[in-house]
Amino acid sequence: DIPVKKTDQTRFLGVIIDEKLSWEPHTANLKRTLTYATSILNRIQKNVPEHLFRELYYTLFESHLSYCISVWGDAAMCRLQPLWITQKHCIRVLFGDREKFLNKFKTCARTRIFEDQKLDSSFFDKEP
Repeated sequence: DIPVKKTDQTRFLGVIIDEKLSWEPHTANLKRTLTYATSILNRIQKNVPEHLFRELYYTLFESHLSYCISVWGDAAMCRLQPLWITQKHCIRVLFGDREKFLNKFKTCARTRIFEDQKLDSSFFDKEP
């Protein structure tokens, strides 16, 4: 007869479940893990052949994102939005045009090439 202690959240099989089932602690922890995976991919990108990028993405990023998604994947969109943004960032790091991405958001227009200083429709084009 041991009393059960009430807690705000608990981890069960790698999924953090909070008392309100808002999934906020789990998605925050997952975002931290995915950001770390993205930084690893960014650091090793230049030393790995391009044909391995997809496998590295699945191994280091998507495996964490898809784990138990049937449990927490129905969370509110405000909880899932940061994960979606992190996923887009990871895909841009691996498969996008790195130079164009880095030059696009330089704060001072004078540091950009003159042709890139115009904010025409090409500025808002998605990276390939």
